[in-house]
Amino acid sequence: MNRFTFRFLLGITVFAGLMTGCSNDDETIYPKPTPKPVEEPFVLKDRQDIALNSTQKEGIAMQNDFAFRLFNEDMTSTDNNSLISPLSITQCLSMAANGASEEVRNEIVDNLLPGGGSLEELNSLNKYLVESLVDVDNSSILTLANSAWVDKNFKILSPFAENIKEYYNAESSALDFSASNAVNKINEWVDKSTNGLIPTLFQAIPQDYVFILINAMYFNGAWFEPFEKNNTEKAVFHNEDGKAVEVEFMNNNSRFSYIISSAYSAVQLPYGNKAFSFYAVMPTEGQSFDMTEEKWNTIKAEMNSGDLVISMPKFETQYDVSEISEKMKTAGIAKLFNTSGALRNTVSPPLPESYVKMIHKTVFKVDEIGAEGAGLTGLGMEFLGPDGGETPKTPEIILNRPFIYIVEEQSTGAILFIGAVRNL
Repeated sequence: MNRFTFRFLLGITVFAGLMTGCSNDDETIYPKPTPKPVEEPFVLKDRQDIALNSTQKEGIAMQNDFAFRLFNEDMTSTDNNSLISPLSITQCLSMAANGASEEVRNEIVDNLLPGGGSLEELNSLNKYLVESLVDVDNSSILTLANSAWVDKNFKILSPFAENIKEYYNAESSALDFSASNAVNKINEWVDKSTNGLIPTLFQAIPQDYVFILINAMYFNGAWFEPFEKNNTEKAVFHNEDGKAVEVEFMNNNSRFSYIISSAYSAVQLPYGNKAFSFYAVMPTEGQSFDMTEEKWNTIKAEMNSGDLVISMPKFETQYDVSEISEKMKTAGIAKLFNTSGALRNTVSPPLPESYVKMIHKTVFKVDEIGAEGAGLTGLGMEFLGPDGGETPKTPEIILNRPFIYIVEEQSTGAILFIGAVRNL
């Protein structure tokens, strides 16, 4: 059963008698306290699907395909838990396209929209999608914030500043990048925009940076079917590195959408009004972790609703790297990072000998109540100068081995997070 906590403030009227020893002639009049207002009980609104035209649908499918390519590249280049925020990365790339040279802009648009798509269509899709996503579930919190920062010796070009303001609500600010407090101002914005989950983008602004473009995303959702805390118990998780560790597992026995096959087990755990969902996909031992847009759609299509025992570890994972530019190149966007002056239409005076680097940080936490996560993507432009077992009566999915998880908005298929729990 769907459970939500309703909070009320109760107004209490207090009556005070006369103090002993006071005569009727000297009666003290006590004012009646004003009752406190009663807080309206929380009412969960029905899920409202987001309407997309055929071009927008194909665009989101292409963005998901790019996200899976990037995720697969990350999985092959590290042994740690992986986590990216496709929505955050797409927002940052799309903003950058507004200040890019023609060949760089075309490469970004071609990876994020179907053939023949324009920058205006990409901007419009992003604006519509974000404005719609933040309102689909009144029990979940989703916020996206964008900002642009330029060194005081340069000026952000008006067409670029106007576009990122109109479509991405991005504020532009000038700072003295050489001042000791400049990094603090940027990090204060980052900390506030991720609700404290990611407190910093930089420890110090890299010496040659003259322009920084940032997207910050924050998500907080409560399970539609919460896990009872008294059902949480210690159990063994088998790490990818072969080590067996004892961790806290949450347990639930309810009706879920799921699939158990010879290649993988997968389950859908919705949040709030079911607009957002958390999916866990655990490949069968020996099977590949690789995920594609086609494979992902197949997994979802194969799921059926039924009674299920789900056991999942509580976890918190953090992906904190200084740069993912090389992984972006392998995933399909290379000219942004290889081309000198790629973002030549962002600032003046122009910087023909400048190069771009991408920074990505993510945090995701799961417990009995729900999940909380944040994604942070920054583009920095640096100026370099002219140089198995029996099937039980009730099916079970026990996520006690490495698994992939995805947080998705249901009506559009837009992916907020893709991660992998490999070692706990």
